[in-house]
Amino acid sequence: MSPDIKDLLAALEDWRRAYEKLETAVPSPTEAEQAVAQAYERVLTTLQKEGVLQSVNQFLQTAAPKAQSVATNLDWQQELTQASESIIATELQSVRPLQLNRKDLTKLILAYLKTPEALLEVTDGHELVTLFPKLHEEAVTQLAESRSLSRKEKKYRKRKIATGVTFTVAGFGLIASNLYVGAPTATFSYILGGNALFQATRDLIGDEVSN
Repeated sequence: MSPDIKDLLAALEDWRRAYEKLETAVPSPTEAEQAVAQAYERVLTTLQKEGVLQSVNQFLQTAAPKAQSVATNLDWQQELTQASESIIATELQSVRPLQLNRKDLTKLILAYLKTPEALLEVTDGHELVTLFPKLHEEAVTQLAESRSLSRKEKKYRKRKIATGVTFTVAGFGLIASNLYVGAPTATFSYILGGNALFQATRDLIGDEVSN
């Protein structure tokens, strides 16, 4: 894994942790807001590095064509189900700086199996550069709006936002870090990453997601 990709994964993990602190206003609302803004800038800056864009584009050129042709194939879904443990182990290793756990990736696989047609197709690294600000802004805005909701509504909204943040990190990480994993893992990575970004977009922006 290149140093630039390691930097991106570390930046994504910092962003997720900063969001978690923003959710609980730790150590204070103002400091938490500043921290998440700084973490956001770090992710965006790293995403735009030439080394990151080159790695992402090379991965997409390899994985995207096949993934788009098999994503809704029932045999492929069965293969994913049967091989889920080994795939999870491989993916956890490749995105280790993100500190995703088995539960996170299992949830991601289940989300894909429920919605195999829901794949946010990414064909160029610049699409990720455009997508991340939208997801970040929605997460921050919706969290602020949730503070005025009833306890029940607030709990539901915060859980949905947190899931969107986790899927954002997972989607970016799976697409960015798996240039050298080889087929068929690269195909799984693209499919799961694309589905994660679809789920994140749905959770944070709404149901008007277009493929």
